[in-house]
Amino acid sequence: YESMVEEINAATRSICIETFIFLLDDVGTALLDLLIKRAKEGIEVRLLLDAIGDMAAPKKIRATKQHARLAELTRAGGRVAFFMPKLHSPLRGSGNLRNHRKIAIFDDHVVISGGTNISEQYIGPTELDSRWPDCSLRISGPTAYNYLQIFAHDWKFATGEAYPTGTEPKPSDDGQVAQLMASGPDTAGDPIYDAFMSMIYLATDRLWLVSPFFVPDEAMCNAFSSAARRGTDVRIVVPDRSIVRLADWAGETYLRQCQAAGATIYRYMPNMFHGKLMLMDDRLAVIGSANLDMRSLFLNYECSLLMYSRQGISDVEKWIDDIASKSKIGMPPIGMLGAAGEGLARTLGPLL
Repeated sequence: YESMVEEINAATRSICIETFIFLLDDVGTALLDLLIKRAKEGIEVRLLLDAIGDMAAPKKIRATKQHARLAELTRAGGRVAFFMPKLHSPLRGSGNLRNHRKIAIFDDHVVISGGTNISEQYIGPTELDSRWPDCSLRISGPTAYNYLQIFAHDWKFATGEAYPTGTEPKPSDDGQVAQLMASGPDTAGDPIYDAFMSMIYLATDRLWLVSPFFVPDEAMCNAFSSAARRGTDVRIVVPDRSIVRLADWAGETYLRQCQAAGATIYRYMPNMFHGKLMLMDDRLAVIGSANLDMRSLFLNYECSLLMYSRQGISDVEKWIDDIASKSKIGMPPIGMLGAAGEGLARTLGPLL
């Protein structure tokens, strides 16, 4: 939150924000007030919201306060667009395909991105016990240019307007080595899924995963199980109870399968968390917007950053260690009726 405020205030030319949820609670309102202020000062402000994610706001807020405040941003000179509106031409794709990316770009060269939406549930000026732990990065250099290309592509899709991306900056001598992956209906194949599968099969020492949901397909679950059987330190950290109980029931069968193969399951106890990270040996770490479920891996528009440098890998390791330290280890026992219910929920995995 502090980084977001700092970058909004420091921008001299442009602010581009693309997010799944922008809820006008105290945090969202404060940030929108800043965007309106900067737009009035002549800064180019563009706000791209997912039309379904926008529905996370309570109905009375969505119908009155939110639309009125967004209109205020427009009157101040900013631009607001909705990705895949609920009513749209079927030629533009299915309404089931949502933009789950979280990207904030300042003056086209500084980026904040990861798993964090904009509301007090995710960020804020003061600590809240009820806030969900989450993880994002501050990025500059050539990788920031790659994020700008994604935003420009999504803005063009939503509005029909081109956003100039300029030229790619040169890497710094002391920078980290990183690679941005975008996945969704606008990309060939399933790049994030393929990268995750490669990491699982290439891991030799450790494979640590943090995800608020764990509903993989059969091939990925078997890959996790195979990694555990060959002696890799497989750790899977999930909330003890997420905000989607059906997803928990579906995921528990996969978690039990991985545990039976030798993986260690950590159930985060304080509350829900929202971070999405993966660590492979001492060679690679990932932070992004994609959950470990079939909707994120095969349907949503997502982006994740692969980090190959020691500093990024170390930071991810510390974040996972902290979450795991607040978790219970192992899946609880289950009876025949519960197992039957989990099995039934598992059949719904592709829909979750």
